[in-house]
Amino acid sequence: MNKEEFDRLLLRYQRGECTEQEVRRIHEWYDQLAPDSQEVLPFAEKHRAEQQIWSAIRQRVGEEPEPVVHRQPRRGWFPSPFYAGLAASIGLVILLGALYFGRGFFATSVKETAQSSDRNQRHLTNSGAYPQTVILADQSTVTLMPGSSLTYPTVFAANQRAVHLTGKAFFKVTKNARKPFRVFSNQLVTQVLGTSFWVKNELKQQRIEVAVVTGKVSVYEREQPIRKRVTLTPNQLVTYSAKSPWLQTELVRNPVPVDASVKIAFNDVALPAVLNRLEKRYGIELVARNRRMQFCTFTGDITDLTMDEQLNIICQSVNATYARKDTRIFINGPGCHP
Repeated sequence: MNKEEFDRLLLRYQRGECTEQEVRRIHEWYDQLAPDSQEVLPFAEKHRAEQQIWSAIRQRVGEEPEPVVHRQPRRGWFPSPFYAGLAASIGLVILLGALYFGRGFFATSVKETAQSSDRNQRHLTNSGAYPQTVILADQSTVTLMPGSSLTYPTVFAANQRAVHLTGKAFFKVTKNARKPFRVFSNQLVTQVLGTSFWVKNELKQQRIEVAVVTGKVSVYEREQPIRKRVTLTPNQLVTYSAKSPWLQTELVRNPVPVDASVKIAFNDVALPAVLNRLEKRYGIELVARNRRMQFCTFTGDITDLTMDEQLNIICQSVNATYARKDTRIFINGPGCHP
């Protein structure tokens, strides 16, 4: 098999046209190239890396004439010992190329470089078009968005877990009460024990956002002594801007349920009980400003709607409106007669 034929095989793989045996062989090749790679990468990126490796190997060792092979009708992949040997040879050449260029090269568009000052540090940049997932030493995962970079240790220190982020990433942190997990992003530090959250570090806009999905997150400025610290719970976010250097907390734009088992279905239920059910589902405090709202009731099953849709329907039914302020939602209206 020459390079052109190999490229065609990879193209058929992308199109889903390979036989089961061909697919299995391709997977085996890449498993052999990076058995303990920590990055999960799209096949197209691996293909581009393979092309670079192949070209460099041929330039280094010199061109060799391709064997003349008389093709015969066949089914499946390499039924004869000759073709099996040829496939193994190609796999070996690619494997040697990966080893020659350095372990982890095949991890591709997540570009990885070692920090010269500390061999324990790795620096990854997602130069691809899709999110890339990194598995850290403690089994925490980081989903790195395109154009973002992450610096992390191959082995965490005994008393803490620390990474540095530029760009945007989603963190799902393995719980460890004895070893806090910290994300450094310019002026902010995000500290957790075990939870999931987003960090968005926009260098051009000089703006940093941290949004919590599950658990609790502590966010504070990197400067010492620490002047202010905020604690975020699910569906809350904090924003820090160089133009307005303070920690501004608010709700995320589209809250998601923290307890999806809580149903939002009612039959002539008092408004305070309705709001209490919403609080349990989303972990967000809702406040009725007018005491007369306790006499209002609501009927309807709106479980499958978004929180904003649910609030719109509830408020319309009792002639009220709602507004977000900081991390709470306030219900405003005249209330109802007893």
